[in-house]
Amino acid sequence: MKINLILLLIVLMAAGAYAYGTKNTNTPIFIKETKKQSQNVEDSNILENFTYERLNGKKAYLYDHKGRTTLLHFWATWCAPCLIELPQLVDLATLQPNIDILAISTDQNIDQISRFITKTRKVIPKNFILITDAKNEIAQDRFQTVRLPETFILTPALSIHEKIIGAHEEWTSPTMLEKLNTLSYKPE
Repeated sequence: MKINLILLLIVLMAAGAYAYGTKNTNTPIFIKETKKQSQNVEDSNILENFTYERLNGKKAYLYDHKGRTTLLHFWATWCAPCLIELPQLVDLATLQPNIDILAISTDQNIDQISRFITKTRKVIPKNFILITDAKNEIAQDRFQTVRLPETFILTPALSIHEKIIGAHEEWTSPTMLEKLNTLSYKPE
């Protein structure tokens, strides 16, 4: 009995020492928008069209959003910063009915997504579109997104205007609202 207790204590101490030694204290939950974290992408080529599946099972296309500023936001219910950020994006969609937000979840379980959305107690506007990407065909295969959250701001022509890596805490700030309002269609 004593040996088991001693072994358990040694294992716990080793695990604690390992966790303490590998702890990264420089990583904030929210990453401020900086040149390193936010990349202006000089309105690159127009993205290829792709099919996506809404949370309700209906299929739609990226090109359905042509002519509107669109945010592709990659998230998951297991991602702590995502859970803080997603309600802010719902607020942004409510404040900016002229933009579309495609909230692309990489969760395997649709019920988890539904439960999380219910817990937010937010009214989901029609321009906030919940998408399932359980096989990572959009997140990883198309956009090489492996770290969540990550957001692409698309022009109305559906080219990448900006990429935001990590959580962004100021989605409804005057600066962001102005940026989205002034993002206009540029003929390619």
